[in-house]
Amino acid sequence: MRGHHVTVVDHAPAMPAGAGARAAASSLSDRVSCVRADVDVLPADVAAGDFDVVLCHNLPQYVDDVPGTLARSLAP
Repeated sequence: MRGHHVTVVDHAPAMPAGAGARAAASSLSDRVSCVRADVDVLPADVAAGDFDVVLCHNLPQYVDDVPGTLARSLAP
């Protein structure tokens, strides 16, 4: 991970749990934060976070209003 810090956010409980387990197995728990949350109701610390890159993988096909969802989740 070359010094990067990664925050994984997913609504499904298995996804952050699995990512956390893989991070722990790779001794990367100090660099990976896993959060279970809905993209429309992000926790305050995630919503206010300072990120260099935001990747919305496997999200657009599950929301009705892609531009609106992205605007709400990425708004400062």
